[in-house]
Amino acid sequence: MASAGTDAFGRLAPGGSGRERMRRAVAIGTAAVALAAVGAGIGIAMRPPVVRGHVVDVVARDIGHAASVTIRDLDGVTHVLDVDPSVDMTPGHLREHMMFGEPVTVTLSTARDRGARSIVVRIVDGVE
Repeated sequence: MASAGTDAFGRLAPGGSGRERMRRAVAIGTAAVALAAVGAGIGIAMRPPVVRGHVVDVVARDIGHAASVTIRDLDGVTHVLDVDPSVDMTPGHLREHMMFGEPVTVTLSTARDRGARSIVVRIVDGVE
């Protein structure tokens, strides 16, 4: 059944009341804001964790791969991190960062299935 100011399909009839139009506009606006907030929350939750800072220690797995790296982040917090074998930055290059105080950005795995320590899946020069 149609309410005052709407046709049989719930659409505003030409000349429908201003109150009906205002209610509908508020409802649509509220729904749009709620959807935007949920979408923004999902975008934030899906970003992998990142540590930005300076290398203070490197343990080599072999000449081409680091087993672990210790990073002091920009807030002074020290992170001891295991490095995934697929990471393409040599222990020697990481030691250069340590010697010259050049920062790195480390991306961590979102999966915590390897114990308590976070796993580095990407290391890039500088602070992104």
